[in-house]
Amino acid sequence: MSQNEALTKKSNTPKPVSTISVIHKLWIALGVIFALSACGGVYVYKSIQALEVQLNDSQQKLVMTMEYVTQLQKDIPKIKVIDFSLMAQDWANTNQASAMNAMDAVIKSYNNKGYVLIKSDSIVGNIKPLLVRTPKPHKIK
Repeated sequence: MSQNEALTKKSNTPKPVSTISVIHKLWIALGVIFALSACGGVYVYKSIQALEVQLNDSQQKLVMTMEYVTQLQKDIPKIKVIDFSLMAQDWANTNQASAMNAMDAVIKSYNNKGYVLIKSDSIVGNIKPLLVRTPKPHKIK
């Protein structure tokens, strides 16, 4: 056998694989995977904690905003429009004293609920949504 043939034979024959090096590489790979998963778990946990803090801050801001809006609404008067001409038409055929009592009761009721009553004569535009509901004489009897 010549030297060239010997070299060719050596290169064609598979090199024996050391089982220790394969097991060692597997353990290293498993260790790296475990370390990455542990770091990933810690990262996810920290991210969840940060999101919870942001959520709590947002909830506190929402509560403070709601309290502020509630306080503003307390300062704004509730407004209703009263149309005395409609009420007079409804109560035209009844006793004047009972009509006055009904009107007085309506005004006191709305005032006790915190409403500011405005005469319809001083309003320009559509007043239907703001009109005071007045009792009708036939419904009272």
